[in-house]
Formats: sequence, C-alpha cells, structure tokens
Amino acid sequence: MGEYKSKSEKIVPKLKISHKGIFDFKDVYEGLKRWLMHSGYGNESKNLHEKSYLERIKGDSKQIESRWTARKEVTGYFANVIEISFQSIGVTDVEIEKDGRKVKLQKGKIDITITGTLLKNKNKGWSPLMCSIYENFVIRDRLENYRIGLYSKVYSLHDEIKAILELPY
Repeated sequence: MGEYKSKSEKIVPKLKISHKGIFDFKDVYEGLKRWLMHSGYGNESKNLHEKSYLERIKGDSKQIESRWTARKEVTGYFANVIEISFQSIGVTDVEIEKDGRKVKLQKGKIDITITGTLLKNKNKGWSPLMCSIYENFVIRDRLENYRIGLYSKVYSLHDEIKAILELPY
C-alpha cells in the first residue's frame, strides 16, 4: 500500500489580535503556554513546537517574532492544529506602579495571529477514496462536531489572549 497525503481543512484561517501600549510579554508567553497545556496542546516534547524565534535589538527597543505549532490528537484519523505567531515591534522596558508597587513591563506593539486547522488522515494511511467515503457517509455528523470543537477552542484561546492583554471583548 502506498503512502497517501494528509488533508487539512482551515477552520479558522486567520484570527488576529493587535495591541499597542503597555503589556507584560512574559505574562502573554506564559499565559499562552498555560492555556495550551490545560487544553491538551502544551506538551513541548510531543505536540507543542516553537517553529521559529527571532529577536532583534535596535537601540533601546526590541523586535520579537515567534511561531508556534500545537497539535492535539482528536481520533486516530483527525488532529487539531493551532498555529500561533507573535510579532512585537518597538518593545521597550518600562516601569509602572501597580497596586502600590513598581512593576517592570513592556511598551510597544504586539500582534498575535492564530489559525486553526483540522488535519484529516493524519497518519496518511487511507486512500483518497476511503477518506471520501469515511468523511461523507460514515462520520458526516461527527465531522461537523470536530469542526465546531476546533472553532470553539481557537476562539477560547483568542479570548484568553485578550484577557491577558486586558483588552475589551
């Protein structure tokens, strides 16, 4: 039997959050990891991979770019893939007073983009004909539930990021 390709379906093609102002980069980073771990996507040795990380320093400010891919097995046939990319521009350290004490935070612009993909035939073992029969006749109703589940997860992550950045909903 030959090896077949996995198919993927973008459920959430691009969800973007932009914030310009003061934020805690460490809080954002750790909050995302915590959410991914709690949701079953956060095992760094298995299913959470930092695909790239780039940090440039220009004078007093930094530019930080990072891309993560997180994967969660749904069934033997399906997997959810969430990709997160950060881009921070003009980031400088600032000190503010919060709750009566001085706190070191960051000031600048941060953009976070999230995509959600439903990976089908994840182990590449099924022929295109068998995939079609399975998806269109055997599990059609469950397939829609998998789509809705991934959509809900991505928007839950979106809400978590907005809460960490203290942005309105």
